[in-house]
Amino acid sequence: MVVSFPVADIQSADEERHRRQLAEVVNSVRNGKLNSAIDFSLRTTPNETTTVSNPNIAATSRILLIGENAAAAADLASGSVRIDDASITNGNFTVQHTRFANARLFRAVILS
Repeated sequence: MVVSFPVADIQSADEERHRRQLAEVVNSVRNGKLNSAIDFSLRTTPNETTTVSNPNIAATSRILLIGENAAAAADLASGSVRIDDASITNGNFTVQHTRFANARLFRAVILS
């Protein structure tokens, strides 16, 4: 599912429209709509890494993983799924994991 978030133009000749855009963005942020979460699946056997790409990821980002199914939550709790800080670069991060036969579904929250 694609969720749309309000965006304000950098500049606008229509000042009233621009103020309205800015208010929509600020109010969305106040309500927790940050456009900073992405869903992904880990690659299955024989892979032990999965690279996730998104333009919101910066080298200085912190990534919070949330297991979206029982297997993913258990693997996250056991420490068999992790992201090393060195693997976070502009535009992507790499998840290290053990080999899985079945898909593990995660949500990543990107904090920059």
